[in-house]
Amino acid sequence: MLEAMQCGGLVITSRDPAILEVSHGAALHVDACDASALAEAMRAVAAEPGKFTELRKRAVARASEFTWRETARRTREVYDAAARLFSHS
Repeated sequence: MLEAMQCGGLVITSRDPAILEVSHGAALHVDACDASALAEAMRAVAAEPGKFTELRKRAVARASEFTWRETARRTREVYDAAARLFSHS
């Protein structure tokens, strides 16, 4: 999903909580078990691609927040917190 967002692709995806957290309003969301909802979203995008220009811009901006540097920083925070927690045991 993030790779598509980085490229300015319009993402149509599920309403899974983890997906919603990552997309943060920069994707179209449908019920994962509703094939007709997915088809309708795809038809809407195909019929009026210009209508989704702003969503694509938000997708690029959101995806840019996910860098390897930020991932490393957050991972380090988790390890530091775990080390503090377990060093007192």
